[in-house]
Amino acid sequence: MHRNLSNAVKEHLVCEHVVLYECVSPWDVLEALGVDGVFRQMPSSVGVVGSVANTGNAVMSQFAQLVPNFDTRCDQPLAKETKTLLCTPMVDSSSTKVCVAVCCSVLQCVL
Repeated sequence: MHRNLSNAVKEHLVCEHVVLYECVSPWDVLEALGVDGVFRQMPSSVGVVGSVANTGNAVMSQFAQLVPNFDTRCDQPLAKETKTLLCTPMVDSSSTKVCVAVCCSVLQCVL
């Protein structure tokens, strides 16, 4: 299911990579299956992903490396340098935060 949702977001936003970080109770841990098939677990205080998970505010940038709190461990899905970044919370039908989507491209894209 995770891969299907990631692919749907990727196609809809026309980006190269999507990683969905699930918010794990008590909301201090984020878990994801990376695009490389490696399971990742991060504190919700790390990177742009953690900032979005905590504040609920989306972050968009055409210069990902310059975004405050950018951390290659969670905000850069592959070893290639991320150029364009969209990081947004995703909520369910009752407005409960369920995950944070990190959509990125190694190309300079217009968001």
